[in-house]
Amino acid sequence: MTYLRAKAGLAVLLIGTAVLYLWNITVNGMGNQFYAAAAQAGSVNWEALLFGSLDPRNFITVDKPPVSQWVMGLSGQLFGFSSASMLVPEALMAVGSVWLLYGAVRRIGGRWAGLLAGAGLA
Repeated sequence: MTYLRAKAGLAVLLIGTAVLYLWNITVNGMGNQFYAAAAQAGSVNWEALLFGSLDPRNFITVDKPPVSQWVMGLSGQLFGFSSASMLVPEALMAVGSVWLLYGAVRRIGGRWAGLLAGAGLA
């Protein structure tokens, strides 16, 4: 596979993944209401964002590590709390995961194997 064809294949894979994940992304509302509440609290209070709290007064925390809430909380602080500001960063991280898997598998199995692994993850 030539270098240009490999890059074109990766571009098609990443653009296709982005379209699949971002197409009509707000149809599900906030996604998971439990984690959306933590992101909403994090978009109001920095301490609630740091600890992954469900309420802005930092009284109740979620049952997961707060790192996953930080992305949604920061997005809520930057763009306002909405379903798009909660879900678009998650979709973009999924596209990044496809790219990382492609790169990891490409080193071991070649470009075709990387594209196949990325498509499988997408």
